[in-house]
Amino acid sequence: MSIYALSSLIASVYCFLIGFIALFKKHNTQVVLFSLVACGIAVWSSYSFLSQMCPVDLQLPIVQSVYAVACIVPTLFLAFVLSVLERPLWCRSIQGSLAASVFFILSLLSNRLIKAVHIINGASSLDVGLLYAFFVVFFSVVCGYPIWLLFQGARFAPPAQKNKLKYIFLSFLVAYVSGGLHFVSVYAHWEPVPHDVFLVIFATIFAYAVLKHRLMDISIVIRRTLIYSVVTGTLTLVYFSIVILLSHVLKGWMRSTTVLSYFAACVIAFLFYPVRSRVQRFIDKRFFRDAIDREKMLLELSDEITRQKTPEEMSQPLAQVFTDAFHPKRMVLYLRSPEKGTFHRVSSISPGFDDEMPVENPWTSYFSYYPQPLLQNLLSMHSGTSRAEVMETVAHAMRRLQIAAAFPLLSPRDLLGYLLIGEKKSEEPYNEEDLLLLRNAVNQMAMAYERYLLNKGLQEAPQTLQKMASSFVHEIKTPMANIKMPADVLKLLLADLASGKRSLDDVLPKLRNYVDYIREQTMAASDKVDAIRQMSKQQKEHFVPLMPGEVIRTSLATLDQIVRQSQVTLEMDVPEDLPAVLGDARQLGIVFMNLAKNGIEAMTQRGGCSSRCLKIAGRQDGEWVIVTVSDSGPGIEPEDMNRLFNAYFSTKGTTGTGMGLFLAQEVIKAHGGTIHVESEVGQGTVFVVRLPVHTLPSGGGTSV
Repeated sequence: MSIYALSSLIASVYCFLIGFIALFKKHNTQVVLFSLVACGIAVWSSYSFLSQMCPVDLQLPIVQSVYAVACIVPTLFLAFVLSVLERPLWCRSIQGSLAASVFFILSLLSNRLIKAVHIINGASSLDVGLLYAFFVVFFSVVCGYPIWLLFQGARFAPPAQKNKLKYIFLSFLVAYVSGGLHFVSVYAHWEPVPHDVFLVIFATIFAYAVLKHRLMDISIVIRRTLIYSVVTGTLTLVYFSIVILLSHVLKGWMRSTTVLSYFAACVIAFLFYPVRSRVQRFIDKRFFRDAIDREKMLLELSDEITRQKTPEEMSQPLAQVFTDAFHPKRMVLYLRSPEKGTFHRVSSISPGFDDEMPVENPWTSYFSYYPQPLLQNLLSMHSGTSRAEVMETVAHAMRRLQIAAAFPLLSPRDLLGYLLIGEKKSEEPYNEEDLLLLRNAVNQMAMAYERYLLNKGLQEAPQTLQKMASSFVHEIKTPMANIKMPADVLKLLLADLASGKRSLDDVLPKLRNYVDYIREQTMAASDKVDAIRQMSKQQKEHFVPLMPGEVIRTSLATLDQIVRQSQVTLEMDVPEDLPAVLGDARQLGIVFMNLAKNGIEAMTQRGGCSSRCLKIAGRQDGEWVIVTVSDSGPGIEPEDMNRLFNAYFSTKGTTGTGMGLFLAQEVIKAHGGTIHVESEVGQGTVFVVRLPVHTLPSGGGTSV
């Protein structure tokens, strides 16, 4: 068997496999079209192997049959790309391509496309007719057009879609190059490198994208032993391919091909084990233990959970993170319902779980004694304790529900819920890093649900108490949320340091930055509590002359992390020489921070322009200092304009307390100023704050 026939066989098998596996895992139009394209490419790439293995009298019929399938591949590829880009399938381009495909298939019957097949130096050579040149043009145009569409789509698509289009474009670009090399070999009757090698690369890129990034929403979980076996088999094929290739290339230089083959075999055998070990370590790092970017995942999860309005919506990003990271066989999240006094199921990825659980159940009994994660393999440690009966009940429940671990959602006073998670589909055990990620993610969910319950309870409180408590909750929740996330990341960094995955020199600068940030947020929380307490006294004795620019810059510094995560461009146009105003720096800082935070959330959580820009400008207008905070978000509905500054009114649903703008208006009124809003749906929003100019006495200074 020549190297060309071998590469043809390998490429054909790889393409068939990826096509059938995709079809087995998913059955929508997009995946079906891809499977047809992959199988069509597999048939086309097999012609070299089939033509060399079959009898001479069957070579031409077999190659013509293969080319009959090849004629339809460009049309299928065009349809696949149109489905990926969510464009109409039955369009003029498809109709024209399909007509051309039928024409070329019919031309095969009259031998006007392919006349004969020859084997030259181990490679299949075609004697083509006049229409073959038109087939080359047809292939180049019909396949080149969707590749260009993929390139354009990957450039301008949103981030979630861009990664998907990037891998599809890259893989099919490699396949397109393989087709081009095939046509060159047909006319030149010479092929320096088997073009089917590029089809192996095409299949490898696509398989990597499916396994690592769930391309086309195809989720495949593989066992470590299976992928090691595939890698070993692939390396063995590469081993034989190199031996055959060396024999083919160097046979003219040495008289004895046996000696040459023996020498090549010894060299490759010597290198086989270290190469396999390196590939195995790469697979471990890329697909298994280190596949989770835990810091990034926690940051994104925290940001996503806080955007949601209901417990059901909060649980969706949590379930998605666990599914992507661990691929558990079973998982369910129960949250406590204050109204019913039960635990209700808000999310699950497998059947067999009750919709509601009573307050007294095996899990709550365990967590009341041991408020910490529960692992099935550690239950035996409690078998001889006074709580043995509880342990036995929990063990029975874990076996019945096939649960590997349970995590409590705890508040300082109560159990808010619990997460039950089964074994991984890969059958790997959860290691310490996995458990740390699970625990931190569950803590994020507990904080979000506790805030939801608190806001819901405040809506039923007496009006005076409600306003005081809501003001406190509104202002304290941002620094507290900012503290929780760096603290969780600090634990991850320390775990990496303890396990030796990172060095002290690498971790120490991050530790210092996070500790400094936590300290700053703690001081900010304390300042806000003092500011709210002073607001309730309605006293102006503590007002001092302030420079507006310094107050604005200091208050916005607390939003640095939110600005970075939201990918918002912040533009400041506040002159340093703006005249002073009389007031409380902390109270005014709360106003400007709330206005900026509302603008960021409007652009990121409720849509808006693709260009996210927050502009803060200041100017003097006679006896007034005017500060404007404008965003490029979706704007405010006309019916909401008159209610924006009312207490408890919020456009954020249950995630908002409805106190931010109310507090801002109260503060500005106490400072003798005004605040109003200008907005148009689809055009963004502008808040305008007017504060009276304070004339400094001669020789006076300013204070912030």
